[in-house]
Amino acid sequence: MIPIVLSMLFNGFAFGSTYSQLYSAGFSLDFMAKYTLPHSFELVAIWWSAMIGFMIARKLILIIRKHQMPTINEYKLLIINILTVCCVIVLAAFVEVFITVNL
Repeated sequence: MIPIVLSMLFNGFAFGSTYSQLYSAGFSLDFMAKYTLPHSFELVAIWWSAMIGFMIARKLILIIRKHQMPTINEYKLLIINILTVCCVIVLAAFVEVFITVNL
C-alpha cells in the first residue's frame, strides 16, 4: 500500500510543480486548463484504481490476520469498480484521440 500512496503523492507534486512553473513562465490558467482538463478522466481513473488497490490489500490483510473471507457483495462491489474504471479509461482514450488531438 505504501507504493500506491507514494506514487499518488509524487504525481500530485509533479502536477502541481509543473503548473506552478508554467504559470511563473507567463502561461495563463486558461491555456493550461485547455490542455490539461481533457486528461482529467485519466486522473480519475488513476485515483479510482488506487482505491481498488487499497480495497484488495485490505481484504487480503483481513484474510491473513482474521481468516475473514470477503462476502459476495464485496466481490460484486469490486467487480463493479473494476468495470467502471475500465469504462473511464476507454472514455479517456476516446477524449485523447478525438478531442485533445484537435486542440
